[in-house]
Amino acid sequence: MDAECSKPPAGSEMTRRVCVIAKYPYPNETRLRQQARALADAGFCVDVLCLRFAGQAAVERSGNIEVHRLMLPGSKESLGKYARQTLGFFLKVLGRLLSLSWRRRYDAVVAHTLPELLVVSGLAHRLLGRAVFLDIRDLSLELFESKWGQSALRRLRPFFRAMEWFSCVCARHVIVASPGFEQRLIQRGVNPDKLTVIYNSADVRVFPLWEGRAFHRIENNARLLYHGTVAKRFGLQVAIEAMPAVCREIPGSELHVYGILRGGIREHLDRQIHDLGLDKAVCFHECVTLERINEVFREMDMEVVPYLSDDFMNLAFSTKMFECASAGLPIVASRLQPAQWVFDDECVEYAAPGDAADFAAKIVGLCRNPERRRQMVRKAHASHERVSSDVMERRCAELFQRLTGSRQRVNV
Repeated sequence: MDAECSKPPAGSEMTRRVCVIAKYPYPNETRLRQQARALADAGFCVDVLCLRFAGQAAVERSGNIEVHRLMLPGSKESLGKYARQTLGFFLKVLGRLLSLSWRRRYDAVVAHTLPELLVVSGLAHRLLGRAVFLDIRDLSLELFESKWGQSALRRLRPFFRAMEWFSCVCARHVIVASPGFEQRLIQRGVNPDKLTVIYNSADVRVFPLWEGRAFHRIENNARLLYHGTVAKRFGLQVAIEAMPAVCREIPGSELHVYGILRGGIREHLDRQIHDLGLDKAVCFHECVTLERINEVFREMDMEVVPYLSDDFMNLAFSTKMFECASAGLPIVASRLQPAQWVFDDECVEYAAPGDAADFAAKIVGLCRNPERRRQMVRKAHASHERVSSDVMERRCAELFQRLTGSRQRVNV
């Protein structure tokens, strides 16, 4: 497929081309979809090299966006399996990027983490003066230590630090998903002028504010929601531990889980649920589309975001909080610094990380205080509007337009 892109907007001199590389599925992954759309709407022709879910076309075009799905995702449950999958994806990216680059003289290449070293696939373009961007949605070292523990990665820390440093050097500009990542990179020596924060904001087209929510005192049958990936660091086990106390105060309450459960986490949670006598109070559902999640929001009373506190979670921002704030669903969340950069105590009911008793108390308190829920929804939505997907997409488009305006040969 080598069809021409649509004509660029009036006043632009030529059509510019961007190749976006991400080890994520498209259009399922929010940040990838929003970035591609922002660039296409700004007049860029966008090629996306990404993963493929079963049933998706290997190559697909929609408007100014052409998607090349290179391989199916694999297991992430061990560092070795993750490394083999990443190497396979990297080699496929190199081959496809080389093939496409002969025909499409890219003005920019964007590599999304993880891992940072995917940016090396665009090194030849950087040496030719093209703009190469590194989009850091997660910091590898901190995330892997959160997943597998510091002891497992002790010998690999120098490698991850070197990989991050080299990747930032290779990039003309580095996009980060949270101020915490920005601060950490500055501490490690990255020039602040080389960094731009673009949040993983909720897509306002998918999560519009629902004006029909009724706020009343909840004395029974509270419907609580957890959605997104399930892993130990996200603290679902804390929300489950809180449920007996919630059910004593608000009989018939239920916690509904929509998400991806990997490895042995499901067995651990099932055992916890059985031991606490919560077989009818905790309900697992299949992973669904974002559009379906927005419909689920309207069936729920509040979202629970029980993230644990560790080095990574104190840097990363919760996309699900953006989605709830955009759509108007009250939030009970762990008091972690990233959330407080956007949402103050008037927007979110905060609880101590890892403290099931505090989460239970905050959930029960919100059930009994409808006016508090009403005010939270209004103020959280207003706070999200300042960093909404529309705002972030404009920031992205302006950044690429500014940095792809000229080509400069450089030595890396």
